[in-house]
Amino acid sequence: MLGRSELLSPDFIIITSDRVLVLDERQMGSLSASYINIRCNLPFSQIKSAKLDRSFKHRVFGQAYLEIQVNGDKYLINNINRREAQRALELIFSQIAPFRSRRRRCKDHKS
Repeated sequence: MLGRSELLSPDFIIITSDRVLVLDERQMGSLSASYINIRCNLPFSQIKSAKLDRSFKHRVFGQAYLEIQVNGDKYLINNINRREAQRALELIFSQIAPFRSRRRRCKDHKS
C-alpha cells in the first residue's frame, strides 16, 4: 500500500506485513540530487492506536491527516488523500488486531 500527502513536502506511506514506513523526499544541498528520508519506522507490535481526522481545510481539498500513536509518541501524516488515508487506516487496524488480542490474553492470564 502506498499513500502520499500532496502539499509542500510530500510523505509516502508504505505498509508492509509487519510495519508502517513513512518516507519523505529531500534535496541534497544545492545539488539537484534528492534522497529518501525515513520519518517513521513503526512495527505493528508497538502501535497502540491510529485515527483519521479532517479539518475544514482537509474537507475542502479532499484530504485528511492520519495520527498513529506509539507508546507516548504521536506521528502525524498530514494532507494525505482521504481515500488513501482511510485505506491505510483499515490496513493498520487489520494488522494491529492480532497484537491487541495477544495483549488482552496476557493481561487476563496475569490476573
